[in-house]
Amino acid sequence: MHLSSSRRCGRHGVEQMNGKSWMIAAALIVVPVSAQALGRTMTNGSGDGQVSITVTGGGGAGNSAGGAGGFYNPVGPSATAYTVAQSDLYYRVGGRGPLTSLTKAFANGEYTTFTLDLTTKEVFSRFYYDGLFIQLRQQLSGIFDMGIQVGSLLTQEYGFFSQDSITLDLVRYLDVDLVFDGGTEVNDGGGMLTQVDGSAMLFGIEGDLSPDAATTSVGIYNEGGVANGYQIGNYITLNDLVTAGGALSGSIAGDGSDSDLFIDAGAGHDVALALGARLDVPADIVTRFTTYTFFRSDPLVAGQGPGGPIGGVPEPTTWAMMIIGFGLTGSVVRRRKPSNEPRMEIGLCQTLN
Repeated sequence: MHLSSSRRCGRHGVEQMNGKSWMIAAALIVVPVSAQALGRTMTNGSGDGQVSITVTGGGGAGNSAGGAGGFYNPVGPSATAYTVAQSDLYYRVGGRGPLTSLTKAFANGEYTTFTLDLTTKEVFSRFYYDGLFIQLRQQLSGIFDMGIQVGSLLTQEYGFFSQDSITLDLVRYLDVDLVFDGGTEVNDGGGMLTQVDGSAMLFGIEGDLSPDAATTSVGIYNEGGVANGYQIGNYITLNDLVTAGGALSGSIAGDGSDSDLFIDAGAGHDVALALGARLDVPADIVTRFTTYTFFRSDPLVAGQGPGGPIGGVPEPTTWAMMIIGFGLTGSVVRRRKPSNEPRMEIGLCQTLN
């Protein structure tokens, strides 16, 4: 979606920024600075296979949103328990150096919005940080098998916008804690499976069991960009590797000599997942990247994804109109600066398609 379009705009508010002038069109719902880091709680119910999770405006959960989260009610007699110790999407521009979580970027960003739509139960956010405009749609949906709900899917669809062509290194990180069996998170299993489209799906399972066992699993997969490695390891070392910007090794801690891409029985640990991607963002075009988190209570099977996009990924026009309709951001249009003085103009703008 190219955001340049016919428009009627009023000029309001001028601020210095980056040597270029932008027009941000919006019927803005502005979150006060003191509230930016607070989460919004999403739920699709309290029954079997359903989830309640608190998310940040940058897409973080668990400790990123103030404490353990992802409260999941597995199918069967087990009681609801938390599953997510920490979840976030990390990024950097330029291919070198440490990565920054988008939760941190949102908390320190400018021009933020953060809205829970009570009708659709979707969470929308928008912010500017370090040369990037970022918009995010988050929603929960059910995963069904023959009409029976066996889990839930959290979809987090990002749009990245830059005035210059850039490449983003992205790493989706998830520290899984599964304690439904009355044990502790330090003996969980997991591994990697390949989906129908050839992409990697990483997951943790309750106990160091075979992934084809009917047990509780929580995992991640991405859509968009080019795959850029994965790694499964203990949360302590893996989190440090991700934040430092280290290369993902394609290894699975606890997978022994059989190299079957699953943690071996007896080798369970406090599992964390990291799944990388590289995303090219052309100048002046919103580029989408989607990451998924699944919570489910049935066996995982290679070649089958645990769910799909919510109603399909919106086409560019649909994406634009959706955002305009919810008042998050109408359009972001690069404009020529009228003088040598850099400036940002913030106005209320009607987009004409």
